[in-house]
Amino acid sequence: MRKHLDTRPLLFAAGKVSVVIHLRRSDLERGDTRATPDEYYYRLAKEIGQILPAELLDFHVWSSTKNIPAYDYHYWTSKDYDGYRERGMTVHLDEQIDNNDDMIKAWTHMARADIFIMSQSSFSMVPAYMNTNCVIYPSNIDAPLENWINGRNEARESYKQELEACVGRAQKHAGVAATTGSAGVENEKVPQVREKTEMESKTCNLKVCNLHEAQVPRLYILEHTDGAGHRMKSILEAIAIAWRNTLNFGGVVGQLQPLTDQHINFRVIVDALFGPDASRDFFLYNISSRPNFAMEFENVRKLEAGAKQLPAGALVYCSAVNEWTGPQFQHTRPELKGPSHVQHHEHIQLGCLVLSWFGPNSRNSHVPCESPSSCVHGVTL
Repeated sequence: MRKHLDTRPLLFAAGKVSVVIHLRRSDLERGDTRATPDEYYYRLAKEIGQILPAELLDFHVWSSTKNIPAYDYHYWTSKDYDGYRERGMTVHLDEQIDNNDDMIKAWTHMARADIFIMSQSSFSMVPAYMNTNCVIYPSNIDAPLENWINGRNEARESYKQELEACVGRAQKHAGVAATTGSAGVENEKVPQVREKTEMESKTCNLKVCNLHEAQVPRLYILEHTDGAGHRMKSILEAIAIAWRNTLNFGGVVGQLQPLTDQHINFRVIVDALFGPDASRDFFLYNISSRPNFAMEFENVRKLEAGAKQLPAGALVYCSAVNEWTGPQFQHTRPELKGPSHVQHHEHIQLGCLVLSWFGPNSRNSHVPCESPSSCVHGVTL
């Protein structure tokens, strides 16, 4: 799934284990619980340094002191990162948060790091989904992947063993070639097998959207209105939900304004991750031209309760696919656990979902997958 990020240059030192830390700061007040304390990251860095010698480690920190452009006040300053600099870490700070390329650069390094230490943020979740090495999360994830470990509750009996295994995977990965180049699974368009109605013709034809037979119902979702991390996370999880419920993914009903809170053009981000012009396949409608769907569901709980009763070919809509709070939260996140991740760059495993990755020359035929293991040219999510 990282194919398009794997062609981008890296700032990591050669011959070392790369460790990337994402610090969510900019839009959070200092007392916000989502602003994970520096001591948490310092401790993890120290523990990693007790497993591998310092000369083998290359630490990078990505963060920002700037609030979203709508506000002219800021809660953090560069001085707040001196503790990381004093520990020999390279701090990447305020690298033009309104610049598409700089945002993709941050995601590229997080997704390809040998060790990625997440923050409590959707911006962390997206590259964490694409990192097949060692990912350390801050205990607020309800469905972690098999290569992720909980960085908190370090008093638990298994913590040391989990961390050593995670760092061991990272060390093993750092010993292989830094990139696989541009070879990989191409992003295939699915040939149309029958004449479609006007509405049916406006559907995502990328291979990643067509995980089942053509006649199954199609799921459309509403684009979120906040940051790029939350918007991308909702697309990934919607595709996972579609796979789990034997649906294909129809696309996204977009907002009128493609810019995020940070003034990032989200369509450019989609193209960077999914392939050239992929946004044209995902964003087929906007909220001012939303069609009348056969069925609409206000959340995933209700969608999954009625999924088996959906008629063949039905176009259905769900406005919220990844709610954050409340007793329904456990039911709205897709089940993302599954077999161990393969280490090749063209594969990423997130449990039951099989994604086929895109490429610039995407015109090959699509063969539906009956199970994750049956899709050779795919990416297991």
